[in-house]
Amino acid sequence: MKSLPPDAYWPLNRLGEAIEAAALRLLTRLCRDLERGQAGLRRLRLELRRVDGRVVPVELGTSRPMRAPDHLLRLLR
Repeated sequence: MKSLPPDAYWPLNRLGEAIEAAALRLLTRLCRDLERGQAGLRRLRLELRRVDGRVVPVELGTSRPMRAPDHLLRLLR
């Protein structure tokens, strides 16, 4: 079986980067609202909807309340 050249995966890598950037924007807004309310989250569920209609849930939990978007993004990876 012939393998694909590394640049053949470029569109998939770019898609992953776009999803990650969108998630960071959402987390930043959420964490800003949590900070205003002097609160944090311990559980988060992100639902990604595919073009075929399938929903891919991504969940995370923390041991203490969090409101740091960069840290939450790392947990989602």
